[in-house]
Amino acid sequence: MELLVGTYTAPFAGMTANGEGIYGVSFDRDTGAFGAPRLLTRCVNPSCIALTPDGATLFAGREVFAQDAPALVSFRVGPDGALTELSRMPLEGELPCHLAYDPEQGRLASAQYWTGDVAVCTVRTGQIQPPAALTRTGSGPNAARQEGPHAHFVAFTDNGTVLHLVDLGTDRVVSHRLDADQGATETATLAVPAGSGPRHMALSPDGRRAWLLCELDETLVSLRRDGLGWAVADVQPGFAAPQGEDGAAAAIRLSPDGRHLYLSGRRQSQIAVFALDDLPVPVETVESGGRTPRDILVTADGGWVIAANQNSGTLTSLWRDAATGRLTASGHHCDIPSPVALAER
Repeated sequence: MELLVGTYTAPFAGMTANGEGIYGVSFDRDTGAFGAPRLLTRCVNPSCIALTPDGATLFAGREVFAQDAPALVSFRVGPDGALTELSRMPLEGELPCHLAYDPEQGRLASAQYWTGDVAVCTVRTGQIQPPAALTRTGSGPNAARQEGPHAHFVAFTDNGTVLHLVDLGTDRVVSHRLDADQGATETATLAVPAGSGPRHMALSPDGRRAWLLCELDETLVSLRRDGLGWAVADVQPGFAAPQGEDGAAAAIRLSPDGRHLYLSGRRQSQIAVFALDDLPVPVETVESGGRTPRDILVTADGGWVIAANQNSGTLTSLWRDAATGRLTASGHHCDIPSPVALAER
């Protein structure tokens, strides 16, 4: 199998960046070893990527401010993994940080962190069409991090007719009904604990349950569907609560068998494991094998967890015990500069 890796190529907000674009690297599912990485395409700050289910098209967001031309880009994926740009759609919002693609309706959604808006685009034969924007207002109690809306995650459910967005800046999960003309009607808004800073969400395959990872207080919030929106079922620590500083929880992933959750903590450089019963049950917390795991991926066969360690410039692999969910470091790593987004091909 091959991993696609998005990197930071241009620094902002105090972060270092020395990547060159989107890389490809082979991965051996028998041993956990990586092949030699290769640069597939140069792209500015492709910090969020999404692959179509057939693996034929890759989408990426240019996470930059307005003066550097934020945009969504689509690429054709060749049989050998080579990327050929198909389209580039400018965005009015700034710092696109998460993408979701729905194959049923042929829609691509992008969350713009800095401006807090969400762009929804139709995709036709790999070409991204002009977006409709869902704008946000509001703020949260953390003046330094929640001075305005900060959309950080998007997901489709209900056969692509409902879009959920996670807003770190206002401590909200907002759900919209989408119509055939890209119009959107806000159907439900869920408030989570003030100041928690919700970041990313993992959804069950049927879209009836979800688990929300909050960045600022590093809590794990369990959700159940309530109409077209959500209701809180439980709140518990994802990692030990930060003391005197903001947290830095990042990615949350559900295993393919639906039995375990995996959370990445950048502050600790760790991965937390939870078993899923009625509610999540803590299993263990392990080292990610590098510094600052901004993204993690559970391979489609359920055998491995891959960590993209941004500040050490490494990918690391951890073997997953399907019965217990526990992780064991393989000892293998791959050097890729500033890795921050992962997809499996």
